Amino acid sequence: MSDPLTLAEIKDYGVDVFCWCNRCSHNGVVEIELLIAHCGPLLSFPSVHGLLRCQACGSKDIAARPNWRGLGVVARHDPANGSERHLSLRQAAHRPVRRQ
Repeated sequence: MSDPLTLAEIKDYGVDVFCWCNRCSHNGVVEIELLIAHCGPLLSFPSVHGLLRCQACGSKDIAARPNWRGLGVVARHDPANGSERHLSLRQAAHRPVRRQ
């Protein structure tokens, strides 16, 4: 098993840190340089979870992951009216899957 990534290694990938409050769902991206300035480059990435606090509700129950480049906003296209409707992850998880 390999050692967990450090903040310096996350910076080498050129990504910041995506954070999600498990209590109120507030989320945002924290710049990796800011974390390195406060915690040092050798801090293991899994240790970041315990150091963060939600700006909205004050909770310390924060999930963090590298902000990998992805597909962008999760959206559902509604062909009935030709518009897209953006869903939260919670809403998307409770939608039934349509089989064709």
